[in-house]
This record gives sequence, structure tokens and C-alpha cells, in this order.
Amino acid sequence: GADYVFDVNSDGEQAAGSISSGMAVFNGEMNSETVSYDAQTVDIAVSIQTSQFPLPVEVGLAEYALSFKMPAGKTEEPSDFGMSFDLIGLTISDTIWDLFDAGKVLPRDPSTIQLALAGHAKALFDMFDPDQQDAMNDAVMPFELASLSLDQLKIMAAGALVTGSGAFSFDNTDMQTFAPMPRPEGEATVEITGLNALLDNLVAMGLVPEQDIMGPRMMMGMFARSTGDDQMEIGVEVDKGGQVLVNGNRVR
Repeated sequence: GADYVFDVNSDGEQAAGSISSGMAVFNGEMNSETVSYDAQTVDIAVSIQTSQFPLPVEVGLAEYALSFKMPAGKTEEPSDFGMSFDLIGLTISDTIWDLFDAGKVLPRDPSTIQLALAGHAKALFDMFDPDQQDAMNDAVMPFELASLSLDQLKIMAAGALVTGSGAFSFDNTDMQTFAPMPRPEGEATVEITGLNALLDNLVAMGLVPEQDIMGPRMMMGMFARSTGDDQMEIGVEVDKGGQVLVNGNRVR
């Protein structure tokens, strides 16, 4: 863990505050076959006040994490790759909330954003070979994508929740149907809860005019399927023929 306290005065401008964090973990790997990075920090708290902004800014975060992995060397078979991002338990002080939501219309529960992708791809070049740098830079796709999965999608903020998952495989013999990428096959599902309530709250706060909400509501009605009270689901499927279906309706 770490704790920082600062007080800066320069040319009549002043800033003071503190930053603290709990345990931080970092792992990295780099060799001729793979490159990976994995970092995580927990219990982050930031408090800042400046002469340019009269109110104190206080932000808390339960966990922050970032990771990625990719093949770095040319191989005959596809290798693992992936990336993930976690922003868990984000809170801001009521002083900041009150600047745009003095009536406390929006729920002030901690916010979270989580995204995790994984798959298999074959590197077409050796990344660390200087003789292959020009060819790699000129290539449209330096990797041959074999599969991709959405292992986690979670966005939770202001009373709304979005979750999702899915998986696709890719046919690299067909580079025309979805050019310049190979033709995908698979499906993904996104579930949304509380979006209508969030839109209503934004209108009640005066942040968004009522007429500007009609467009998004019409789009949701066209592409989303109701699964409950202010709950909806969007299913996207790409079949073997390259057709794209949203909730069973063909859109391509």
C-alpha cells in the first residue's frame, strides 16, 4: 500500500490533497512467444482541493485492474490472447454529485465497469525481429484471428445495469463477406436493466430534453426484447452464411 500527501503553491495557484491505495500487484511476461501484462490495485482514495475549483473532489475506488496477453511470435497454431479491464466500486462525494443532481434523483450507489475478452489468434510475424518490422507495419492484419469470446461485460451506474456474454469463431478463408476481417460465426447477448428509469431521471433533472429521448426509446423497441419490468435483452447472431440477426430478425 501507499499514502501520499501533497500541497503545491505556484504562481498564486494552490492545490492540496491526498492519495492512498491498498495492495498493488503487477505481473509481466515478455519473450519470443508471448507478451502479457497484469496489474491490480485495491482500496484507492483520492481527495483534492484547488484554488481553481472551490469544492473538494473526493473519489474512491474499491479495485482497479488492467491486463492483456498477445502472441509475439509466428506459430503454426493459434495462441491465447485476451484483455480485461476492471473499475469496481467507483464512488464520488456528495459535494460533486450535488453539482448536477442537487435533487438526488439518480441513485448514488458505487459504479462498476468490467470487460473481459479472450480468444485465439496466430501471429503472422515475429514481433521482435527487426527484419520483419516493415512487413508487419504494412500488413492490414498482423494476426490471423481464430476465435473471440466476450467473457464478461458489466456496466453498473446510476441505477442501470448492462451485462453481456458471447463467443465467435472466424473463417479466414472468407475475407470478403466482412472485409477486411474474416467472416465470424457465433452469437452474443446483452441484457439491460433500468435503462428506461435512467432516461426518465435524466429528463426529470433537465439534463436531456424529453423529445431527445424518443429516438433512443424507438431504437430499443426495434432491437431489444422485453424480458421483465424495465428489463430487455438484445441477441446478435451471425450464421454460417454471413447473415446477421438481431433477436431473430435479419439486419444483414
